[in-house]
Amino acid sequence: MNISMPSAAVGSSKAQVTHLNYRRDFDGLRAVAIIPVVIFHAFPELMPGGFIGVDVFFVISGFLITTIVARELEQGSFSLAHFYARRVRRIFPALITTLLATIAIGWFLLLEGEFNQLMWHVFAGATFWQNIALYNEAGYFDRASEMKPLLHLWSLAVEEQFYIILPLVLLAVTKWKGQRAGFLLLSLCIVSFVLGIETVDRNPEKAFYMPHLRAWELLIGSMIALWPSLINDRVRFSVAQVRNHLPTSFMGTLGGLGLLAITAGAFIIDKADGFPGWIALVPVLGAVAVIIAGPDAWPNRVILSWRPMVYIGLISFPLYLWHWPTLVFLRLSVGAAPPVSYQIAAVAVSVAFAVLTYHLIEMPLRKGKEGHRKAVIVPGLAATMAGLAALGIAGSFSGLDPLRPQLLIANARNFTWDGAFENEYCRKRYDIPEAKFCNLSSDDEPTVALIGDSHALVYFEGLANALRPKNEVLLNLGGPSCMPAEEAPFHSTALAFRPTATCNATMAKAYEAILATPRIHTVVLSGRRFTRDLSPEDVASAFKAFDKSVKALQASGKRVVIVLDFPEPKIDPATCIRPLSLIDTPTECQIDRSTAAAARQSQVDLMQALTEANPGLTLHDPLEDLCAGTTCPIRIEGRSLYRDLDHLSPDGSNVAARSLAPLLVKAN
Repeated sequence: MNISMPSAAVGSSKAQVTHLNYRRDFDGLRAVAIIPVVIFHAFPELMPGGFIGVDVFFVISGFLITTIVARELEQGSFSLAHFYARRVRRIFPALITTLLATIAIGWFLLLEGEFNQLMWHVFAGATFWQNIALYNEAGYFDRASEMKPLLHLWSLAVEEQFYIILPLVLLAVTKWKGQRAGFLLLSLCIVSFVLGIETVDRNPEKAFYMPHLRAWELLIGSMIALWPSLINDRVRFSVAQVRNHLPTSFMGTLGGLGLLAITAGAFIIDKADGFPGWIALVPVLGAVAVIIAGPDAWPNRVILSWRPMVYIGLISFPLYLWHWPTLVFLRLSVGAAPPVSYQIAAVAVSVAFAVLTYHLIEMPLRKGKEGHRKAVIVPGLAATMAGLAALGIAGSFSGLDPLRPQLLIANARNFTWDGAFENEYCRKRYDIPEAKFCNLSSDDEPTVALIGDSHALVYFEGLANALRPKNEVLLNLGGPSCMPAEEAPFHSTALAFRPTATCNATMAKAYEAILATPRIHTVVLSGRRFTRDLSPEDVASAFKAFDKSVKALQASGKRVVIVLDFPEPKIDPATCIRPLSLIDTPTECQIDRSTAAAARQSQVDLMQALTEANPGLTLHDPLEDLCAGTTCPIRIEGRSLYRDLDHLSPDGSNVAARSLAPLLVKAN
């Protein structure tokens, strides 16, 4: 690959093109970019800032692509068709291979909703707008992102969007003279950077994903390639010529400082630092320094041109494509944080796939022989990618679900919260905006009330199904982490991560509504166990709140039933129904009953004391229905009893309602 550096103003008829031979240090710099990214994704605790490798890639891409386009514009040989044909040959072979493999594995591993989302991402990845699709879903660093096999294609989308705009801008610049051309690129770079800084605090996902807010990183690379020729057409020297007039020791120091900045950033920068903000200048300027230092600077010549570094750089693109889905599928197959040995094996597999992809697919198609075979490569690749995009659309709308393993399809409702938080019956009858959970089993006045946090919410479906034939109407009111008592001192998890006032307002309105409804004869109080040791003062405060609430309910003639917490799995319950799971199903898809009981002991002690102080209060233990002998299964007959690591699924709710529902029916 030959890279030319423009030596005069773009479009100048007197320009003399200076050719620059292939620079091994550029592939070494790619290695410096990809290694931190892979380490961060596999072992984030070792290199918390490894994601900055993507920013280094942006600078490299901006520099190289601008250099090539500017060279061809000088020569008068630039063609948009040829430019995009090169992009197809460079990007499509490895990308198509990765997309096909991801679909094949996802076919046997992903639940219905997960697979539909994957296929939507196939469409977004094949059409290069994955960054926008992800922005509309969630943030890059949230836990859900760890379960999206094609999340990493966001950066490729940003680059390709830049490549669509850049040639058009450079074509326009060729018609300009003097400093106006340079001011245009400089202005675009500054505007992008300033907008990104202004956006990162109030909307970090937008600052991370949107192309116009990341463009400055690529534009800095572009400006290195074109400066200073483009800034002033009277200047007849390039960056390479500037380098020749400076001491070699200076360039060596510059390159060394650049590598140091990138390396230090990978270890020091954290995802919580407001990235990409000012801190993004560290890897970006580090990459700029390395590029300007040139191939003869000692860091570039000794470190970046070292054969192993060069080879890693050569396979960096397929390695980037392979490593993330491999790690995601491993997490999904294990159902928890994978052992270190598994993570190392996943990285090794990614490297092996990258090597095979580079030598057997990417290079043969990129460097195909002249003639008919070469003529059909680009149209063939484009048609294949278009087919993948169409397949992605079909799969995203469940069009492929009838062909997939039905165990994954049948459990779809068990892993979604769609419609679980509220329904129209409840919102029509109760104007309680503070209550995030509001469900009513029919459009009639309720007879049984269920209040509490999300651990109470999950009982609603099972109880509603069981009570409906008994002519009982179930009402559910509550909110996330809200203890089911008035004036509670803290949340049901005993953690103050939400304002307690929000929950207290919710419960005040819930109790008001229940006490004002004479037909409600039974009230169920439920919530998550206390997840930390409580001080005697905390126990006394919680007891006081519950005691006051129970007495108020009983004084109005209502029966009160308190439901203890249910067991919580240690692994993702979805793993227990995945055909490609890597777990020992007989043991890992069960919860030890004694361990589950011990985890909620503080709650049990408190509620037993409450029962002793309030005659007539009923205490119910869901372990009687959810456990058998010494274990509590995560799945029964292929149906998952859990939505996630601490919530029952609809099927689990039906099981838990078996013994509880009869306690709630009004006696004749």
